[in-house]
Amino acid sequence: MERRLYQESYLLEKTHWWHITKRELVLLLIKKYCQSSNPRMLDIGCGTGGNMETFSSIGKAFGLDSSKEALRFCRKRGISAVRQGTTTQLPYAARFFDVVAMLDVLEHTEDAKALKEVQRVLKPHGLFIVNVPAFPWLWSTWDEIAHHKRRYTKTSLTNLFVHHGFSIIKISYLFLFLLVPALVIRKLKSTWYTKSSYPSDFQLSSSLNKLLLTLARIETRIAVARMLPFGTSLFCVAIKE
Repeated sequence: MERRLYQESYLLEKTHWWHITKRELVLLLIKKYCQSSNPRMLDIGCGTGGNMETFSSIGKAFGLDSSKEALRFCRKRGISAVRQGTTTQLPYAARFFDVVAMLDVLEHTEDAKALKEVQRVLKPHGLFIVNVPAFPWLWSTWDEIAHHKRRYTKTSLTNLFVHHGFSIIKISYLFLFLLVPALVIRKLKSTWYTKSSYPSDFQLSSSLNKLLLTLARIETRIAVARMLPFGTSLFCVAIKE
């Protein structure tokens, strides 16, 4: 992620619909599928720490990020259980965590190597929760600014997980309501702006932010209960076999 986006993330994590929805989604999934009443959780790619504050309400939260800048913001929030490291060499003991989350992170990594490390640090039958950008045909300049390596489909993510010893218990697309607007707006912005001048997709008016939060909350509950066939994102819950 571009360095300028860490400051933006730190300021918006508490109020922006995107961040709020992801945290609420993970809490719903943990409460539904996790067998531990006080889970030990790892947030890989913890960013500026907003997710960890929420996860700490239901268990013991640990965070890892490759960026010193991100960890500086975590400590500014008063979060100390964070380490600098990479997804291919996690600085934790084997079978240490009940839950591992990678929220909009896997697309930045060497995903096959990352999944091997997640397998190592998860307890048997531990949960692995992932959220990733969906559909390669949605690729835009924003993906380049965010340093994405790829976007996923339900099939490609399922094959990746199964190949590395995970059993999928829930997978669904998310943010169906955003699909057409995102495709149009990002294509136009990619035409109008250069990479250096491209405005952040996170800048919204407060009224639009409230509307999107309402729509996202409705969709999240539908997706957890059933499955959405399309969306700009894709989430998955898997168990270490």
